[in-house]
Amino acid sequence: MTNKKINHLQIGFYDLLSKKKEIYDVKIVINQNTLLSTIVDPNDNRFIFKGKFVQKSLPGRPLEYHYTPIFYHNPTSGLMVDGLIDDFTQHNTPPFTPIWVNGQLIMFGQGGIFVDENG
Repeated sequence: MTNKKINHLQIGFYDLLSKKKEIYDVKIVINQNTLLSTIVDPNDNRFIFKGKFVQKSLPGRPLEYHYTPIFYHNPTSGLMVDGLIDDFTQHNTPPFTPIWVNGQLIMFGQGGIFVDENG
């Protein structure tokens, strides 16, 4: 029997200058040291990103993940989420560093800060 955990969350991007916003639904399935991530646009069912992230544990090093693409389809160009997806695909690692503060997981990187509101 596996110890599988499923998380659902939303991520959003907002451009202050243009006042443009994008919201995406994210599903993350955690199974031991592997995360399966699905990102969809609730307003456009043609946009979908699926990726696999496997934890790399090296003594004395921060937590890192190796990214393997599963599926990506984006019928529209110029979206703010493109920068996040490009980081995954070009660098083969998520562009975030996870840290724990008072028991709260915070993921931060160039693309912003992600906080789990449920702790």
